[in-house]
Amino acid sequence: MNASDFRAFFHAVHGTTPFPWQERLARMVSETNEWPRVVDLPTGAGKTACIDIALFHFVVSADAGHAQRARRRVAFVVDRRIIVDEAAARAAKIRDAIINASDGILHDMRRVLESATGTHCIDVRTLRGGTVREKNLVRDPSSVAVILSTVDQIGSRLLFRGYGVSDRAKPMHAGMFGFDTLLLLDEAHIAEPFRQTLEGIVREQQRAAVPSLGSLPLRWMQLSATPSVSADFSLDADDRADPVLARRLSAHKPFRLTKVATRNELVAALGKLVADDLADAPLATEERPRIGVVVNRVATARALAQHLQRKHRDVEVELLIGRTRPLDRERLIERVGPKLKSSVNARPGDKPIVVVATQTIEVGADFDFHSMYVEAASYAAIKQRVGRLNRLGLRNAARGAIVLVEAEADDDVLYGKTIATTWELLNDGAANGSVDLGIDFAPPPRPDTAMNTPDTPELAPALLGLLVQTSPRPAVEPEIASFLHGFDSEQPDIAVVWREGLGDIEIDLDLAREVLDAMPPLSSHEAMSLPLSSFYAWAATWGTGKKPKVVDSGDLDGDFSDAEVDAKSPVRCLRVINDRKGDDTVESVFVRDLRPGDLIVISCKHGGTDAFGFAPESSERVEDLSLMARRVAKRSAVIVWTKTLASSWAANDAEYNRSVDRLAAHLVDVEIDADALYEHLQEWFELWRDVIHPSVAATFDDLRTKAVCECIVIGGVRRGIVMRARKPTAEDLVDDLVGLQRTVDVDLEDHGRGVAEFADRYVHRLGLDADRSRDVHLAARLHDIGKADPRFQAMLGAGPDRVLAKSARFDRRVRIGARHECYSLAVVDQHPELLADAADAELVRFLIGSHHGYGRALQPVVDERGTVFDVEIEGKRWSFHGRATAFEIDSGWADLFVALQRRYGAWGLAFLETIVRLADHRRSEAEIEGVTG
Repeated sequence: MNASDFRAFFHAVHGTTPFPWQERLARMVSETNEWPRVVDLPTGAGKTACIDIALFHFVVSADAGHAQRARRRVAFVVDRRIIVDEAAARAAKIRDAIINASDGILHDMRRVLESATGTHCIDVRTLRGGTVREKNLVRDPSSVAVILSTVDQIGSRLLFRGYGVSDRAKPMHAGMFGFDTLLLLDEAHIAEPFRQTLEGIVREQQRAAVPSLGSLPLRWMQLSATPSVSADFSLDADDRADPVLARRLSAHKPFRLTKVATRNELVAALGKLVADDLADAPLATEERPRIGVVVNRVATARALAQHLQRKHRDVEVELLIGRTRPLDRERLIERVGPKLKSSVNARPGDKPIVVVATQTIEVGADFDFHSMYVEAASYAAIKQRVGRLNRLGLRNAARGAIVLVEAEADDDVLYGKTIATTWELLNDGAANGSVDLGIDFAPPPRPDTAMNTPDTPELAPALLGLLVQTSPRPAVEPEIASFLHGFDSEQPDIAVVWREGLGDIEIDLDLAREVLDAMPPLSSHEAMSLPLSSFYAWAATWGTGKKPKVVDSGDLDGDFSDAEVDAKSPVRCLRVINDRKGDDTVESVFVRDLRPGDLIVISCKHGGTDAFGFAPESSERVEDLSLMARRVAKRSAVIVWTKTLASSWAANDAEYNRSVDRLAAHLVDVEIDADALYEHLQEWFELWRDVIHPSVAATFDDLRTKAVCECIVIGGVRRGIVMRARKPTAEDLVDDLVGLQRTVDVDLEDHGRGVAEFADRYVHRLGLDADRSRDVHLAARLHDIGKADPRFQAMLGAGPDRVLAKSARFDRRVRIGARHECYSLAVVDQHPELLADAADAELVRFLIGSHHGYGRALQPVVDERGTVFDVEIEGKRWSFHGRATAFEIDSGWADLFVALQRRYGAWGLAFLETIVRLADHRRSEAEIEGVTG
């Protein structure tokens, strides 16, 4: 395969030919293996096709035997949640086309992918919001993946502080995204601080003393319709001659300029513009009008949508905001998307549609409106919004207006002085009160119409030295938000999950812990990102009967709001935290004690969201999405039955509630074991399956004959029963998988050999040199030998004739000494001949000692008395007598950590760790699935 095959690839996936710039960029990248630093492309020119080009480049390079010239991971990054979803849909379309190909160019690409990665699949992952716990994001360092992300998500991971990622998993995410990754920063003008941080990361990667990983560091490129720096790739004459692209470039987009004195008048003014538009002659005869309205604040958008719904009963009014739960957003886009998506054909819908949106629609959303009315903002923001008007240039006419709120123009909390300067620019370019904002006709920007870039801290070596310490984290460390959004930015949002069964009067903490332990939040599907100030204002009204104080915020990650809120509410909620073992647990905290970046769980009774997103004025009980989220995430089926949970599964029904009370009474009967209780539950379910919520019924069906049961016992009293699938799925094996996980019986020797085999596959596909490949193999082979400790074997329930790495039995009551990683180190230190083949014995020691994420830069301290055991490795028995010492302050472990950071670089060392850890995870996964060959 070569660069000339891009057109065939593009047509096979999308059914159309690429634009000239897309072919030109694909040829340039494939032939030079270099990406331009800044790509300047107008809205509607198809910038997301850079994902196609990046994947094509990898396949071309791999087919030539030089996969290292491209990047296996493509991260498409933009600070708009809805755009992340649309880019993910494009990536999934490419993936599915290749997977299902039986001939032609796509089948050839499938063959190359299988050879280079061991699979023909392209992994597609989505990260949105300020705090997401995407546990299974990193799975295979040699796979090809497309990651669609906001700045907060990818940026925090690159800096070893992944939002929502456990401390032990943070270096894995940094390693995966800091190496063998191409980062496409879309609309970089709205992410200038992060752009500067990316330059710092690349600079720091170049400091590594060992060049053996030098072919794989992070690459990144800027994409923008309004770049703040000069571009080195843009449209040329061939693009302007292309008939499809030419229509988009030459389409006229006239906008009237109008004003209101204050924000209080804005809703009425926009409402009148929409009403007049609906009463006017339609701009298209093949479909009903599509009208877009874009404003700067979430509360304004919601107020306008409600105003239009009251005034226009025969019109479909939709609201698009970023503050919504992902599953709710997916349901909304599934319903509305086909009616709005750009198309050369008439779109479905027998009513006029008015879409009220916030900044979330500005960048990349492939929507096409006949008319558009926008609130005045910075010039770049206005041009982005206008990009959704007559997007394909298919119609001869378009209508629009820009409305200025005069009272806020000179000092807006979101856009500063740029609203006033942009208004001057628009007036200067207007004729008869109207300005043409078509791509070829819009006035050129002035420097004073661009947003001021906040000062951004330099990623100095001293600061990086603090960030790489993830276990334990230093007492004082840099604030990550400053590297992503600048010093003037607010902190990241919090993530809010709604759940039933927490207690409607007050939180039943012990029961909540049991319920959330069995059904942990899957935040990438369930959680809504909210500014902390907005949450404070809403929570202060819980139980008071008062209406929430409106905090009229923007709709960006880490956004500002224009109200100071009293956070002294006595209300409590649940906060998900990592305990000392690195496992998730929950604590009850006052709302006033919440911190930016927290993941919290609240009762569904509080209301606060509707089908469109955050609605603090709504008191309607919120739907619990936990079971739906598990199904979408392909997690194994789990049901937790408690009286409070079961009561929420059906509408008010007196007989149903009495049946719940009767079954709950059986729980306290100590003579009835868990299996007998499950039989009672099955009978109860059969009686009420047509009444309970469909997601609950579907999960019960999944567990009908394949469940194991455990009782929830609190204070000696049975409070519920947990039913879970007998066999976990691959998605259950999260990226912070612990060695003590209850799985299946696995011999220690077999496990070590199997992990080394996975590691060997990875380093071969990645093209690491012989020295690093040998070191990774040794670390993988020896990582668990410390589990031969007899105390550890007692915990696993091993018999006298068998040494286990993992077990179906697991007794937490058995006391052990130092972690098994420290004993693995102790064995190799007592027998240095085990590392005789190592190119860098210090590296091997570190990879062994860090394979569960501890020891960056100190190992967990324990009271260790020592032990005696034998361990067999490759048919030879090695004896150990003594105690582990790596956790001691004078052991030299911290010095080793610092030395290896200098040798391999922060991200290089993390990447090598990640290879060993993922080999361990995937081998454990194969052992559970019974595939160990």
